[in-house]
Amino acid sequence: MDVSEIIDRLDAIGFEDTADEDKMDVINDTVWDIDSRALWPYLEKTVALDFDGSSPTPTNLPADFKSVIWLYDTTNGITLWPERLSTIRDRHGTEVTTTGDGLVYYFVGSNIRLWPVPSASTGRYQLDYFASQPELTTLSLEADILLPKRHHRTILLGALWRLYKNEDDPEQGTAFQSDFEDRISQMRADLFGRQHQRADQIFVIDEDDEYYV
Repeated sequence: MDVSEIIDRLDAIGFEDTADEDKMDVINDTVWDIDSRALWPYLEKTVALDFDGSSPTPTNLPADFKSVIWLYDTTNGITLWPERLSTIRDRHGTEVTTTGDGLVYYFVGSNIRLWPVPSASTGRYQLDYFASQPELTTLSLEADILLPKRHHRTILLGALWRLYKNEDDPEQGTAFQSDFEDRISQMRADLFGRQHQRADQIFVIDEDDEYYV
């Protein structure tokens, strides 16, 4: 369902006198609450990063970027591994602007940077990442909601719980909160069961394994 349909259902249940702005507050709170509960598969995305040769930050980093799943150099066929900012400063402080093939990545705030600073390239570095849900509005379409359509009722239940809580109706609020939590439990079983062919493999990392030189 799109956002207008969620609002229509809230109105039909009895919140027609609640301002749309307040309804959007609880709808967005609910969506962000759901997304923060787990590293949901529906938040996984991929982008081929571009660099201009002077900045360590890609020129086309998606606005919805939240965190790295995997970062790969498709030219050299190597994985880039994360380092702390303090480690970069300690090991490479005098070379932090050196250009070349990116070997590691680090963060300054929420901005991802590669070291060395990558030479100008288009699509060389493939980033698999977890996205964050952009803020929804009353005009947002079904496609704007990252949560799969079959679980959109979870948003309605979470919004109702919050609206009843704001209305100081703890009995109704508790009932919808319980339904909301139950639906999230069902989502976990549904969304994380993407393959049943075999159990996940565990790879051993010992002292001989190096992330980079």
